[in-house]
Amino acid sequence: MVRLTEIGLFLLPFAVFGLSWWFGSLTPSPTVLVLAFACLVGLTAYLIWYGDERSLPAGTVYVPARLVDGTVVPGHAAPR
Repeated sequence: MVRLTEIGLFLLPFAVFGLSWWFGSLTPSPTVLVLAFACLVGLTAYLIWYGDERSLPAGTVYVPARLVDGTVVPGHAAPR
């Protein structure tokens, strides 16, 4: 799902340009500019939230994944 979102966000500017070109106006209208600004604000808010959600708690360190007796122990947070 994340990969689909990344691809969609990558293709969004091309789609907006293509639609504006298709409808004959290469000069962005105020509506397009407001919409683009709203998308940037939403993306910024999402990135801040995601970074906060995925960060490790204070006072912990990341222990990378390792191989123990033929099984993979996934990476995790551990107290200092």
